[in-house]
Amino acid sequence: YSSGPMELFLPVQADSGTPVSSALANIVVCQVNEKYRDPNACKNDKHILYKVDGINATDVKYIDSPGTLYLGHKLCVNVSIPPPSNISTFQGETGVHLTLRVKDKHIMKKDLACSVCHVVWEEFR
Repeated sequence: YSSGPMELFLPVQADSGTPVSSALANIVVCQVNEKYRDPNACKNDKHILYKVDGINATDVKYIDSPGTLYLGHKLCVNVSIPPPSNISTFQGETGVHLTLRVKDKHIMKKDLACSVCHVVWEEFR
């Protein structure tokens, strides 16, 4: 909670101003695969606020696709793409701004911390 937001820029092959939903099929965020997790530890679908192009992603759900589980625990969430979000430009590249911020002030301790190890985005071709 106290570490502040994580700002990412996901490069895509689309023109600036294009709706993100017409350029990207999915944004998936995965947490670290820790063997022993406290039941009160951060849950990436509930304790993290995701923003796409500065707009809250309101539909964030764990997925259970192959490669997204560790010892039966779901590690990855699919982040919805809010309809009004658009592709933008950053340092001459086009892409999507993705912001992650812990929204529960009780998630502070090392044992309860939120984590991100992978961000995967799928472009329409």
